[in-house]
Amino acid sequence: MTYCVCRNKDDGSLFITTRGARETMLNVLYDLRQIPDSNVLKECSTYAEADTFKKEQEMVDRDLDNILK
Repeated sequence: MTYCVCRNKDDGSLFITTRGARETMLNVLYDLRQIPDSNVLKECSTYAEADTFKKEQEMVDRDLDNILK
């Protein structure tokens, strides 16, 4: 199973979903003529790998926010 780490376009939050669930969501959105509200940052082969990447990315985001404030 493939896991996707995704970023919401509206608030920048991160989440993990399976590739299959994301494809289903995209198909529904395309059928409704809507634009997906998130982007895939990385695909991982295990949930643990995806979770590690997500946590590292959140830490980088926090560090950047602190630097830019």
